[in-house]
Amino acid sequence: MATMRDITAYDFKTDVAFPPGNFQIWPATRVGALTIDILLLITFLLLWFIPRKVYNTDGLVLNDEDDTPNGIVNQFKMWGFWVSGFDAVYVKEGQVTVVKRRGMGCCSEKVDQFPKESVVTLTLKKRKFFSLGIVWAFFISCLGGIWIHFIPCIWWTCDWGYFDGQGFRGGLWFTTWGILCFALILFYPIVELELTVRPNTNSQKTKVYTLAVAEGSARSIDDEVAIHDLQTLRELLGVQTDLEDENPA
Repeated sequence: MATMRDITAYDFKTDVAFPPGNFQIWPATRVGALTIDILLLITFLLLWFIPRKVYNTDGLVLNDEDDTPNGIVNQFKMWGFWVSGFDAVYVKEGQVTVVKRRGMGCCSEKVDQFPKESVVTLTLKKRKFFSLGIVWAFFISCLGGIWIHFIPCIWWTCDWGYFDGQGFRGGLWFTTWGILCFALILFYPIVELELTVRPNTNSQKTKVYTLAVAEGSARSIDDEVAIHDLQTLRELLGVQTDLEDENPA
């Protein structure tokens, strides 16, 4: 005697783009697809909210003992909206300290210190497209497409049988993947502060630090908050600043 699974897979020969929903048949593929969607949703929520809590810089000001501002601190955001760390730079007793932290608050931290006199230039620049940013956009948009194309498994069986609109789901996946990837690549260039340092005064070799400004969300070098961060550091470091608007290549 044929089971409902047998009938779904083999007895119906006509492909239907939008088959009727079915809540009686629950093959492993359907259960697995919805499980993946739930896990992806939980992961997204954790990665969205935990860094925003860990790296919350609202009202945070870097001051000396006499409450004089001695630095800046800003959230680092991928694409200008996804919080994934913070950047801080401050001056104390003639030494400049740069702190860059990424991840969930415990995964990656880099701290460098150098004399104030070794700072060469401060520049506001738009972040360029580069391979890592494109890879992240490709990967994240792929996961987004997977999540979207599994949502119909709530009412379809997702087993490529009669009660599964696999063609429609596949179209959802690749369409979402392409649109989201393109959008994330376009959002990647944001304004950052470029701090150039010459560690050894007897050498022309320089080191460049790229730091978040304006809470990592500035899209233009004319952004008032970004300019304020730049001017704050200029006064602390006593160096001239350059404003450079580079079109991303």
